[in-house]
Amino acid sequence: MKLTKITAASFVALALATSAQAAMITGSIDIGANSTVSINFVANSVAFNPNTNNAEVTYSDGVLGTLLPANTTLTYANFTYDPLGLTNPIWTDGVTSFNLLSIFEIEEDSTGSTQALKLFGTGILTTTVAGYQDTPGLWSFTADSTTGGTRFSWSSTTSQRVPDGGATFALLGASLVGLGGIRRLLSAVRK
Repeated sequence: MKLTKITAASFVALALATSAQAAMITGSIDIGANSTVSINFVANSVAFNPNTNNAEVTYSDGVLGTLLPANTTLTYANFTYDPLGLTNPIWTDGVTSFNLLSIFEIEEDSTGSTQALKLFGTGILTTTVAGYQDTPGLWSFTADSTTGGTRFSWSSTTSQRVPDGGATFALLGASLVGLGGIRRLLSAVRK
């Protein structure tokens, strides 16, 4: 009777410990402008015209390649970069979004007729797709008026391991309890 209770308790502990954990969003993404991008070095601002559906995924890989394949249309928000001012998310497709939290490096070049801007920052990538957790990552934005081209990208090289919620220790405990129960059973049979 005692062995049955111990075995039942082990199975209950094992069932409770095997809760599912959400996965990190990994990979990288490159985004190109589908619009006119205006940079104002005096106001430290970047503006997109039109205000919606103004960007497109040009490359993505990893989990991001599944969530945001090439040619996915995005909306990139207008923002100021020194100090940082925006209404997050800075970009979204309505399902997956990036919230810019900080800009840690600003490079401006207004030599002659050239106007170039490079920004580097950090933020959180989120999605409403089940099974993924909010993921920290790095963000970069590059715009160059000489070529008329604008390129901005986000990439996450997060290699954090997702905790297993205690399932490993529950399995170890259940195994030890099971071995103890088998030992008791065998010693009772021998007597």
